[in-house]
Amino acid sequence: MNMASLGPYSAYQTPMGAFYSPVPTPTQPQSGSFQHATGQSPPLPQSQDSFGQILNRLNSLDKRLEKLDSIEKQLTNMNSKISNIDLRVSSLESSSKDISSRLTELEATRAFDTSVSDEISRKQAEIDKTFKSERDRLSKLKKSWLLLIPSRRKSLI
Repeated sequence: MNMASLGPYSAYQTPMGAFYSPVPTPTQPQSGSFQHATGQSPPLPQSQDSFGQILNRLNSLDKRLEKLDSIEKQLTNMNSKISNIDLRVSSLESSSKDISSRLTELEATRAFDTSVSDEISRKQAEIDKTFKSERDRLSKLKKSWLLLIPSRRKSLI
């Protein structure tokens, strides 16, 4: 590396080739030479503050956007979960309606079965009553028949 290629920094060269001098030498550029070299004036401290403020605002906006992204992801997850819950509730409502209609049918069938059972019990009572009256009538006939025929009475007893 050629020391001449270092330009204004060549003033920091020591005989050993190390840079050590903290004191600027006349060969270093001054503020006027910055304007001459770049064609611009050096930035003012006030503009550096406004750039810093803009940078702070941009960083703040980035943080807010990250928070909004996080919130958006959470809302998406919650919407998905709510949709699943809504499907479950709809399914449960449908099942509940099915069960309710089955219970209504069962109650109607039960009422019909009860009325049929009551009718069967009533008819059974009528048959029992008729059967008893017929048995009593037969018993009376048998007694009267035995009384009419005395020779048969001994053989039947």
